[in-house]
Amino acid sequence: MKGLRVLVTRPAPDNQQLAELLRHKGAIPILCPTLEIVPLDCASILQTITATLNHYTAAIFVSRAAASQVLPYIMQYWSPAARQRLIWAAMGAGCAQALQAAGITNIVYPSAGIGGAALLPMLLPHCPPQSKVVIFKGEGGLPELQTGLRTAQIEITEINCYRRVKLDITPDVAAALDQYGVDVMIATSGESLAQLRHMLEKWPQILSKPLIVVSSRLRELALQLGFIGPIIITTAADNQTIVTAISNIN
Repeated sequence: MKGLRVLVTRPAPDNQQLAELLRHKGAIPILCPTLEIVPLDCASILQTITATLNHYTAAIFVSRAAASQVLPYIMQYWSPAARQRLIWAAMGAGCAQALQAAGITNIVYPSAGIGGAALLPMLLPHCPPQSKVVIFKGEGGLPELQTGLRTAQIEITEINCYRRVKLDITPDVAAALDQYGVDVMIATSGESLAQLRHMLEKWPQILSKPLIVVSSRLRELALQLGFIGPIIITTAADNQTIVTAISNIN
């Protein structure tokens, strides 16, 4: 990987850890976040959930961003007994790591794959019909997860704790692309991938470079958007798995 120029599209500050792992391997990360995570005020609904917490079976976190937004409140106001009783679910290994860093141990998450379809088989055995779960998420739908839970007759409370705002390419990144280009790109969500394609309008040659994605759904979207280089699907969306996938590119 020495000297490999990698376009990192994760939002700040999550992109920093991935960048450090890449530098450790000798790669050159180019930080080009496609989206900004903007926190939303969800204190009122968090207070409502806290007051009725004994009615809930599981707390589901769809991303590391969701965990970082609400964990400080949870660790302050949810009792240790309540935290121990709940099933904690994460959509991927990176999100699970954020929960573990807060001292939470009873976590279920998919060891392979990402998203609602991968999480449901891990979660449903813990949630009988008529049980209640709370989902901490960004604005927007999660059709696979929502449909799967409702089909299992599980009641859902959704808390939108952040929104994603599209970013433009910065002058520094544009200059780097003009002068050096990139060798490989990373995209971990559909919205990020679509915004990356918009950012690369001036650099169509980059569309032929290898692209790392985290699901077959993203691969299909990348093809629709006009990415024509090799598209590599990782087995998970955590940073270490992504770095391993990049190191295996010939």
